[in-house]
Amino acid sequence: VDRVAEGLRAPAYILMKATCPFVEEDFNKKALQIQLLLSPLLLVWCVLLHGFPNVSPAGSYMAYASALVIGGLAAGGVQVGIRERNPPSVVHLASAVGVIVAMAWIYALA
Repeated sequence: VDRVAEGLRAPAYILMKATCPFVEEDFNKKALQIQLLLSPLLLVWCVLLHGFPNVSPAGSYMAYASALVIGGLAAGGVQVGIRERNPPSVVHLASAVGVIVAMAWIYALA
């Protein structure tokens, strides 16, 4: 029974880890890039899911495209401006983004 429960929880855990930026003692540049790319998409999904259900399909596509561009620019900024194993002081801003994304997860699941 425990293994079945773990198997059912695994996809949600992976999705949560991929979207919530977190600050660890062991800095991982690639993980931060993936999280910065996916976080705006999750936020747009939450807003469109609960906040604006009557948005036209064209408007929702534009919102997702804009979120993807913003996330891509943020991930590109990390690629260009941060060294692989040397986290800069601005990496702690990821914790603020993580709090916002965690609130979006709670909002989406409530």
